[in-house]
Amino acid sequence: MKTVTGKEDPELPLLQRITSLELPASEIAAQINASQCSRNRHISTSTVQRRLRESGLHGRITAKKPLLKDTNKKKRLAWSKKHEQWILDRWKSVLCSDQYKHAIFGSNRCVFVRCRVGERMTCVVPTVKHGGGVMVWRCFAGDTVSDLFRIQGTLNQHGYHSIVQRFTIPSGLCLVGLSFVFQQDNDPKHTSRLCKGYLTKKESDGVLHQMTWSPQLPDLKPIEMVWDELDRRVKEKQPTSAQHM
Repeated sequence: MKTVTGKEDPELPLLQRITSLELPASEIAAQINASQCSRNRHISTSTVQRRLRESGLHGRITAKKPLLKDTNKKKRLAWSKKHEQWILDRWKSVLCSDQYKHAIFGSNRCVFVRCRVGERMTCVVPTVKHGGGVMVWRCFAGDTVSDLFRIQGTLNQHGYHSIVQRFTIPSGLCLVGLSFVFQQDNDPKHTSRLCKGYLTKKESDGVLHQMTWSPQLPDLKPIEMVWDELDRRVKEKQPTSAQHM
């Protein structure tokens, strides 16, 4: 099958074929190729990206604005100043941990849209009630990651406490070693009396050090990058059920 470039097909009406500004270039190319199957020609993703840029449509992440109180802003700034002098080796001693639900339909991650310079898009992301998905837990430190643990059912403080005991602490000792720095967000399950008591005991035993996490710091969570990459790979497989996922 011949691959078509912009020079070979300058009249290609790409923009007229776009059904959603939230579609990635690869899906736009797939739609065009599906409609042109009888022509036995293939439109590449790079051609779509180039034509979109030439038309002034640039890839951007949909705008999100967390609700920040003055106290949140002060805590965020204090946290940033406290860690701004940390060198790479010190960051490698941090074990970042979290759980995440991979949705079968749609996505829980950030949504990319196409917009022109100076344009601020307000996009509504459609959702499917009870669409299903798989919840998993993972942690990482530096450039090494732990095994992926599937969470069955609803995760509560007792379930999370079990994960910390069975997976988080052993992973930290394996990936980093004794006295690793443990980072987690302020999810109520993470900050429950049960879990806090257990982690405080481990800290007093010299097993770990707890990193204080400021409220409303989702954009600074390193593990979000892991979830983004994992989510992209899952979506490439186009799962239709939790078992398939």
